[in-house]
Amino acid sequence: MKYNFLLIILLLIGLSSCKNSNSYSVDLSSIPEPEVNISRYDVDLMNIDINNFEDEIVKLSDKYSIFLGDLSKDTTGISSIKHFITDSIVAEVYGMSCGIFSDFNAYSNQLSSAIRHIQYYYPDFVVPDVYTYISGFDSNYPVVFTSSDIVIALDMYLGEGCPYYRPIGLPAYKIRRCNEAYIVRDCVSAISEYCNKSDKVYTKLIEAMVFYGKELEFIKRMMPSVHDTIVTGYTAAQLQWCNDNEKEIWTYLIDDETLFTTDIQLIRKLIDDGPFTSFFSTESPAGIGRWVGWRIVAAYYANNDITVSELMQQNDFMEILNKSGYRGSN
Repeated sequence: MKYNFLLIILLLIGLSSCKNSNSYSVDLSSIPEPEVNISRYDVDLMNIDINNFEDEIVKLSDKYSIFLGDLSKDTTGISSIKHFITDSIVAEVYGMSCGIFSDFNAYSNQLSSAIRHIQYYYPDFVVPDVYTYISGFDSNYPVVFTSSDIVIALDMYLGEGCPYYRPIGLPAYKIRRCNEAYIVRDCVSAISEYCNKSDKVYTKLIEAMVFYGKELEFIKRMMPSVHDTIVTGYTAAQLQWCNDNEKEIWTYLIDDETLFTTDIQLIRKLIDDGPFTSFFSTESPAGIGRWVGWRIVAAYYANNDITVSELMQQNDFMEILNKSGYRGSN
């Protein structure tokens, strides 16, 4: 096979030049603290005067057009929103949210720090406007980022004790991450996807690994003080399992050239979320290919004279693999 020579090289040699690959800290003294504007759509909407709802919601649409659009002539839309905020479950969920997020300053400060790091690597990055809302449990898009806005669904961060997660079909491994510790991490993840020029429509396992490896490296660089359990979404035990078994994982991936497989079912088993990765111990995390992808990308960044922007722009997965020097450890 055409990749055999490459695999031998990856197993036998590494690149000698190296940055300080273990340090994610940077000098931010030249980067001013960004002012993050957070608008609480959830609070403003749920506290609207229900007795004067039509007039009040139209006024609110001027401030929150990102959610409401133009309601001045949309009677159906007005009725739908009124039905939403008067729903008893929505009211209960909002109450739970208020108990956790009555003061959003801590998250604002975390987000400001992350954006400051982003501006270190991307000087032209414009501070987005941030909005919070109750989504009706939009588990697919808890955070949405556009070039100018971040939208956060607070009802997806209510903690494992939220009684509505299981009834809507969320499995335990996802519920574990439905807590406030992941809010800013997920915001940065959404920004990383905007910056990541690798093709998310992948045909080979290594392509998927590199795509998600770049995402994790981006998150860690923008949030260097955040523990890797938050970066990866793994438990401490799962992360330790990965570190303890890194060589064996890599050996599995290069045996029979699994690294270059185009078998979509095999790719999904190694990339997709779940309770664990079926090819390994039940103590392993799911999506172990993403973690190895991060190890490859981190090695590529450390061993080459490139910027984070150049890393995220790089869409040649073979060049990243070839120049990483990764051999089952960094």
